[in-house]
Amino acid sequence: MDAILAKRPAEERPVAGAYYAQPAPEEIARLRKHPRFSEAAWRMAETPAEALPSGRLATFILNDRVRTQIGYFILYLYWSAQEDGRTGLTASQVKSVFTEMKFASAGRVDALIAAMRLFGYVRLESDLYDKRVKLIVPTERHLAAFLQMLRVQLAAMAAVMEEGSVGLENLERAGFMPAFIRKVCESRFHGFRLVNSVPEIKSFFNYNAATPILLYMMINGRKTASQTIETAISVSRLSKQFQVSRAHVRKVLAEAEASGFIVRPVSDSLPTVMLPAWMDTVEKLYAAVFLHFAACIRSALEEINSQPGEVLRDASSAPAVR
Repeated sequence: MDAILAKRPAEERPVAGAYYAQPAPEEIARLRKHPRFSEAAWRMAETPAEALPSGRLATFILNDRVRTQIGYFILYLYWSAQEDGRTGLTASQVKSVFTEMKFASAGRVDALIAAMRLFGYVRLESDLYDKRVKLIVPTERHLAAFLQMLRVQLAAMAAVMEEGSVGLENLERAGFMPAFIRKVCESRFHGFRLVNSVPEIKSFFNYNAATPILLYMMINGRKTASQTIETAISVSRLSKQFQVSRAHVRKVLAEAEASGFIVRPVSDSLPTVMLPAWMDTVEKLYAAVFLHFAACIRSALEEINSQPGEVLRDASSAPAVR
């Protein structure tokens, strides 16, 4: 695992367009001007419902950034262990990466791995050379869930960026998904953080399920003529949907109101009003995601095309925006 952590580069300015570079504000602004961008961003917000119909599974995979990250990193670290000739991936290795990168505590990683076992996303196997060592193996269910999630996300991205279509075409080609996930994960070793492109949402990244709660309220609300969204979803329903306490939901909503994203009703009989500032933040968030994915897709294809064998369609020469 030291070899993985050693991938972190010395402090240097990322090359513009590299898979580990933060999207520039002007890139985000330019992409948002695409006539179909709002539609694409809305589709991204609907990803949990479309990709994972079961509310419980959707909650587990996309509930917060740490759970999403661990899904990616378990695949990445498992495939890295195979490529490096190691016997397999252990929980201590996952914890080493997550604590070193300050993504989560060792205790939380243990809890998430236990939950992934419960939901059937990973299983444990004994090491061939030391039966006392338990190895983490991602299951077909894990791979299928990731494939479906990426299909939905890349389909939304394809409406505004050529790389989305290219990613979809290559998604099930041999070698592409491991290469793409490797680029997404290794960008974190280089210092890429999505929140750095959308500082308005930074406080929400510290709350379990905060962003998904607001997205759920948004896509289940009613658009008004004044560019707001009215939603009448109760605290109890949100608590059940995201498997968090009602007190936690109220805390998230209070933070959202303090951030200027929503106006909470004075009575339970009235709807919560989601303000344009929230929709603006969502669009910035997904523009950053699309640009990051595009860079990772280009880099993954360059890696694949440099190897002997079938030549895949290359997105590197394609225009970034349709």
